[in-house]
Formats: sequence, structure tokens, C-alpha cells
Amino acid sequence: MKETIEAALQRQKNRRRVLRLLICMLTLAALALSLYLASLAIGGRPQTLPVAQGLEVPDFSATELPPEYLEGYDRNVYFYKTASLGEIVTEESKELLGADVSLLYGMLMAMMRGDADSYNACFTAEYTDVYGKEDRFTAQKLYDIRLENKGVPDPQSGARCYRLTYCIYRNDGTLRADIGSDEIREQYLYVVDIEGGVAINNVAYNLGNQRTVWEASMLLYVWITVIAVAIIAEVLTAKRIAVWLLPAAALPLVLSLCHVDILWLQLLLFFLLFAVGVLIYKLILEKRFKKGGIPSYIDSVIGQTCTVTQRIDNLAGCGEVRVHGLYWAARACDEETVYEEGETVTVVAAEGVKLICK
Repeated sequence: MKETIEAALQRQKNRRRVLRLLICMLTLAALALSLYLASLAIGGRPQTLPVAQGLEVPDFSATELPPEYLEGYDRNVYFYKTASLGEIVTEESKELLGADVSLLYGMLMAMMRGDADSYNACFTAEYTDVYGKEDRFTAQKLYDIRLENKGVPDPQSGARCYRLTYCIYRNDGTLRADIGSDEIREQYLYVVDIEGGVAINNVAYNLGNQRTVWEASMLLYVWITVIAVAIIAEVLTAKRIAVWLLPAAALPLVLSLCHVDILWLQLLLFFLLFAVGVLIYKLILEKRFKKGGIPSYIDSVIGQTCTVTQRIDNLAGCGEVRVHGLYWAARACDEETVYEEGETVTVVAAEGVKLICK
């Protein structure tokens, strides 16, 4: 059965549509896999903590706390459900505030007693396998203790985030060597459900120009999603604009993977690279694509020698040739010239889907 040029072109369009759909499906599958792998990798992002200067000499023989600490500092634990709504946590009220708060309160009390075993029991086995256990530390003289609920659980791991701040009177560095006496550095504690209760599975620190583990993980997800969306958009539109999102998002993605979680730097690089890419295309590459771009399928048959399969007669309005196995409507270059079936002609031009032959 003869295949007309219209049917062939339609078949090619259908193939391209199927190919684009397949690429989109593979991209979405790769996106889902990337997000899953990223969520596994983010569970314990390492942070290098500075060592504070002027730490006190540890005294493990001390059995009593200094009177000036007991009398002059607020040793209460304040829990804030929101930034403005706080209350004092006690042994009697901790259970009413939920399992998470009870766990974190117990951890703080273990720190203040110098009880390493009870402190280590507050963490998951996975966390202690990676970061190890605290063997020994002195009774930590904590004060101005603030515990704040950071809101909605992480959708990937289900972890609840709590921000913890406190100062340590005459800190000796046996537990927290990253802060000096009476200094503060925010901790972000991530609590998960385990069999028989809850436990801490990750701890992050605010190092000034770094973001929390949760916020950093969101940056990683954002750049992976941008890359996937760019691929799909370029496949569907073929406008050569969305493709510039790929290098623009690739560099911030690399920075996130390397734990350079500086939001303003990543955003600056993203918009700068995207703008430069689009400008290069508009000012330089677009003209080249238009001038000497890839020829269409119809253009590719011009100059080909073919066989007349149906008498070409312009006055009668009929004619057909076969090129590369496809049947094309054909007309003679000269209105009065007639080519009979079986003759060999050369394609010299194309008008729409009709080939002009001589």
C-alpha cells in the first residue's frame, strides 16, 4: 500500500510525540529516584564545628555545683510551641507536652547531671553508629535554656525539628567544645519515632553562614526539581530557552552536595548563569540556528533522483514520485512538460508537500 507524504509526516510527528513522552516519563522517574536518594543521604550531613578558646579545665571530681551558678542563673527549661508562646517544663508537666518534649527534657537533665549513659540513650542507634557515643563529660552548668518547636515534620523522614539554645557556665568543653563559657550556638534536633518511643536521629548547628539540615535538604530538592522541569520543558517546547536552566541549576546542586549551603550564593549563581546562557543564545546562537540549522525532511529530498510512479502532468493536476520509499505529490518544473510513469526525474524544489521535478 502506498504511503502518502501526509501520512508519513504524521507518522513522524507521532514518533516524536511518543519519544518526548518517553523522555518526560524517564525524567520524572529519575527525579523521583534522585529525591529518594537525596533524602537518604541528607540524614546525617556532617558539620565541622569550631573549637572555642578559653575553655575551663575539666574537674571530674567535683560533686557540688558552684553556689554562684545555683543562685544567680535561670536553670529552667522553657518550651515554646510558637515563637511567642512559652512555658516552663518540669518533671510533672513534661509528659503533658508530648513524647518529644519529654525526651529532650530528659536529655537536658542528663547533661546537667553529667550522666553519659542517659544522654546517649536519647539518640537512635543509627546516629550513635555514625557519630559515636559520649564516653564521659562533667555535669554541664546550663542556663537560659530555650526549646522551640520548628513546625511541620519533614515529609521525607517524618522527623520533627526543635531548636535548642542554652549557655554553659564555665564551660570545660567535655560535651560542647564549640562554644565558650556563656556563649550560645543554636542546635537543631531532629526527633523520629522508633519502636517503643522516640529518639533523636540528627543534630545540626547554626554556624552563621550555614543553614539547618532541613533547610539545606530543601535546597537540594529544589535544584533537582529545577533540572527535571527544565528537561521536560525543553523536550515539550524545543524553544532552546529552558535548556539553560540545566547548567544554571547544576552548579548550585553541586554546592548543595558539597554542603556549601549558602542560600544567597546559590541563588545568585543560578540567576546569573541562566541570564548569561539566555543572552549568549539570543545574541549569538539563535542567528546561527536560523541561518544554518538542521534542514527539514522535505528539504533533505531536494536534489534527489527519483522514479515517477504516476504520470506528472501539471495541466491535468496529477503526478507522483517515490523518494526514499515514500510517495510524494509531484509537479513538473515546466508547465507544459509531461513525465510518464517509470521515468527518472530530479527533485529541484518543494512547494508545501509537493515536489517540483525536472
